[in-house]
Amino acid sequence: MPTRLGDSEGGAIVLTRWVAARHDAGRDRWHLAHEVAHIRNNDAWAMNWAAALAFAPSKWTSMAGLALLRAQK
Repeated sequence: MPTRLGDSEGGAIVLTRWVAARHDAGRDRWHLAHEVAHIRNNDAWAMNWAAALAFAPSKWTSMAGLALLRAQK
C-alpha cells in the first residue's frame, strides 16, 4: 500500500529554517513529541474526514442549487 502524507507508516516532520534557527531545546522536544503523536494517531486522516464532513453540506446545497437553475431553462 502506498504511503500517504501524515500516514503513521511514513509520516514526516518538516522543520523550517526559522524553527531551526530559534532553537529552544526544551520547547523543541515537546513540540516534536507533539508532532510525532499526530503522526502516530493518524490525525491527518481524521482531519481530512472532518474537513470533508464540514464542507459536504455546503457542496450539496451548491450542487442542488445549480441543478435547480439548470432545470429551469
